[in-house]
Amino acid sequence: MPKPPLHLQHLPGRTLRQGQDEYLYFSGTGYLGTAHDPIIQSNLQQAIAQYGLHFGGSRLSNIRLAVFDEAEIYLATYCGAESALLLSSGSLGGQLIRQVLYGLGNFLPSPDFHPALWQHDLPFLGTWEQWQEEVRAKTQMEGPPLFLLSNSLDPLQVKRHDFSWLATLDIQRELVLILDDSHGFGISGREGSGVLSLLDLPTSIPCLVLSSMGKAFGVPAGLVLGPEKWLRLLRQSPFFGGASPPPPAFVQAFLDSQSRYAELRERLFANLRFFKKGLPSAPQLHYMDDYPVFLCQNHELVEHFLASKIIASSFPYPTASSPVFTRIVLSSLHTEQDLKELQRCLELYP
Repeated sequence: MPKPPLHLQHLPGRTLRQGQDEYLYFSGTGYLGTAHDPIIQSNLQQAIAQYGLHFGGSRLSNIRLAVFDEAEIYLATYCGAESALLLSSGSLGGQLIRQVLYGLGNFLPSPDFHPALWQHDLPFLGTWEQWQEEVRAKTQMEGPPLFLLSNSLDPLQVKRHDFSWLATLDIQRELVLILDDSHGFGISGREGSGVLSLLDLPTSIPCLVLSSMGKAFGVPAGLVLGPEKWLRLLRQSPFFGGASPPPPAFVQAFLDSQSRYAELRERLFANLRFFKKGLPSAPQLHYMDDYPVFLCQNHELVEHFLASKIIASSFPYPTASSPVFTRIVLSSLHTEQDLKELQRCLELYP
């Protein structure tokens, strides 16, 4: 049974305060620590002076801000996509995809696809391997386009999905892969550009990538990447035209902070290498080589951490009745001393 949540009056960074106590904080999704970075904060302050706090007009208005188009061109090039579309959140991007594409074909969701894409379909109830067999069977049948919905990686179970098997399919209908890369974008792939740089798909299988920019990059925005054919449909939707864009100051600060993101990414992976090098024999942890999240197989570690003034991520997801996932999350903010303390705590676990 998870403990009641802590209600804070400040944003946690490498630590958080609760009453008179200070805890090391190994939770959250701010992998690059951007919310506390003074250089990015300075870039944002300059951008706020230019654009103000928010722009609530439609992207289809007769008055438009060039920064959105500039950012979409940059993001498409950075990620290796034909086109890019900015929205106010990743969840809105998921809903936009559902609104526009739902009547154009059949959806086949994987076991762990994101709730932003839930509607009439719920996650596949079998294993990942069983879902692959379902995909194989469905693609051999003629019919309308088949949209495969999946996460690029599972941040809860801490595993990256392999899609190379798609190249072996006998495809008798149009097939489109739709991936949520929210937990990989900014840290995975070429220079943090995400899953598109890691995929090796046949040219016959287009890929749409949905991502939150609010995790690694700390930007309150969402992103959809993919072929212009499909993104044109999203832009033409009243669901897109009726929504406010992300705050333009954050988008401008994102463009102005690229060299800083690279520095923070290197710092994050230096922390990851340092932590893993000194990690004690810990069969209770599951992790990937290039990802700063460690799954704790034993939920009792949470209480052990708390006794040493350490807070890890531990809560049910995606609903209050879902299983609890307990994880250690590293960020660019952590110091070597923080990581040594976490290593020491794991060594002392019985």
